[in-house]
Amino acid sequence: MSKTSTVKIYLAPANHYNAYCISGYDEKTQCEKLSGLVQRELEAYEGVSVYAATVFSESRDYKGRPEEAAALGADYYLALHDNAYDGAHCGAQAFYHPDSPRSKALATALAERLNAVCTLPVTFPNPVRDGMQAFDGAGYGEIREPYRRGVIPVILEVNFHDYEPSARWLVGTQPQQAKAIAEAAAAALGLQKKGETAMTLYKAGDTVRPVRNITVENGKKRGRLFGGGSWTIYGDSYTVRQDSRADGRTVLADENGDTVAAVYADDLERVGAEGTVPEPAPETGEGDTPSAQSFPDVSGSAWYAGAVSALAAQGILNGYPDGTFRPDRPASRAEVAVLLTRVLELKGEDKIPDKQCLTYQVSVLFIFRFRKYRLFQPFCFIGFNISEYKYI
Repeated sequence: MSKTSTVKIYLAPANHYNAYCISGYDEKTQCEKLSGLVQRELEAYEGVSVYAATVFSESRDYKGRPEEAAALGADYYLALHDNAYDGAHCGAQAFYHPDSPRSKALATALAERLNAVCTLPVTFPNPVRDGMQAFDGAGYGEIREPYRRGVIPVILEVNFHDYEPSARWLVGTQPQQAKAIAEAAAAALGLQKKGETAMTLYKAGDTVRPVRNITVENGKKRGRLFGGGSWTIYGDSYTVRQDSRADGRTVLADENGDTVAAVYADDLERVGAEGTVPEPAPETGEGDTPSAQSFPDVSGSAWYAGAVSALAAQGILNGYPDGTFRPDRPASRAEVAVLLTRVLELKGEDKIPDKQCLTYQVSVLFIFRFRKYRLFQPFCFIGFNISEYKYI
């Protein structure tokens, strides 16, 4: 979408009072509330105009609202509904017009995003469906009639109101639903939030590394997954498996080509063409020696924390320029050579007594990679304690 163009979206909330399975709620009232929230979310994006339906006829021919949408010059007709089937399902559904690729693209984005933020297991199959297959090919009115008038239609069934867990999710999470709908529409239509810079997207084959929204749990780095949840960051860099989507969803693969995670593009940084990662930082000056406690990704309760502290105190381990230790990253032959040289230099300078040397455990980790799991084993230099092996 060019910066000068405007996308016009017509919102048509459900117009019938279907009762929820929980007392005091109905589809019309809830969908009208949701429509207002969606409108507010969408208006935070540049290049979009949002219109709320003002036609409330009881007619089931579904011509009144499509006619209003067409008269307003709307590009998209988005009907917001709740679903009902047999009182036992959960999940969003979206219907599209089969002759409009943009209708299907928007329907797919909406269903995927809503199901990603839903905290309940999604059980209803085929969340994206051809809306013209209903009624022996006559199609749903809110798919057929807008399209006849040149407006691209989508019907979004947010979730099921006849199954109590889904109904309570519908009632209790409307702000999250509205945000998800707006984000999905923005991704499908190429909208950008006001005041935001353009998102960096990646091409298949790019080498990237996680740099934002990283936490440390039990000594392991974790990043956020696209749509919710987290993943364990084992490697220092990954390969982009396929081009990033417009909403930033980026699928990563490890060096074996195995898919690792789908993440946000904003959480990544491109690595140079040579695919290198930062070298260990130079030794710090006296008084600036790091310890295990100074590494944010080394928990004080980790079994190797004492070894890291001891080696850091001697200046053998210094971490990376960003202050991390990266205990789960495979050690390169170059790094092992540097560590061994530092140990031997200190031994030659008598900075490590022979007796103390026998108690140190070098926490350089050779990582044996398998498809299903990783085995970590301490590598101990000659002259160091080799009586203890730990596996995690």
